[in-house]
Amino acid sequence: MLVVLHHLVYFSIYNDVLTQGSIGVVMGLLFLAFNQTFFMGHFFLFLVTLSLHLLKEMGQLGLSKIDLSDS
Repeated sequence: MLVVLHHLVYFSIYNDVLTQGSIGVVMGLLFLAFNQTFFMGHFFLFLVTLSLHLLKEMGQLGLSKIDLSDS
């Protein structure tokens, strides 16, 4: 949901759906800055952690030759 909302706000600001200089643009830019700073970084960290776990499980099943036993 955050990804969809992020793109919706981005589209609204940069395609002049919102009136430039309005409080909606200011709030939208604050939301984009906060979202990109914290939530997007945590989202990618979660995906990397999940991917490493899945690769490790696939390796135990013999589906992958990647050795992730140190992680």
